[in-house]
Amino acid sequence: MSIVSKLFSRKSKALIDPLVGAINRTVVEHATNGTFDSDVSGWSAVGVGSVLSHATDKARITKTGANANSGIEQDITKPTASTVNVRFDVVIESGSLASGNFRVRNLFGTIADTGLNGSGSANVVLALDGVSDTIQIYGFAGTCTFTLDNVSITST
Repeated sequence: MSIVSKLFSRKSKALIDPLVGAINRTVVEHATNGTFDSDVSGWSAVGVGSVLSHATDKARITKTGANANSGIEQDITKPTASTVNVRFDVVIESGSLASGNFRVRNLFGTIADTGLNGSGSANVVLALDGVSDTIQIYGFAGTCTFTLDNVSITST
């Protein structure tokens, strides 16, 4: 085998092996009932003035405290990964979040701001604190009613 062939073989392997590893990783879903098909079981309301109800295959959160964080939370099976991907769809039915955005939080500290202030889809990476297995999705500041659907919390 020529020197060029050996170098090319090593470089190819160095480039291809990480790609194969990424493809072969198993994605683990940690959220239960994230599509809210028939109810909001597995989820709880979080925040002062937050009321959680079911609304045609969605979770509806009525947020009455202007300065309160209101949303939903769920205890997940703690992954071995240090981060999780959190995705969800939100629709503001009435009111607004005022100056705040939708956020995702690991109960004891880490917060990921979605940058989303109204209806849309969010996808954030949340660093886990290593202590809590409670994940919260909430609106920050404002008084409104919004729905959440297609909630997914995954790790690889």
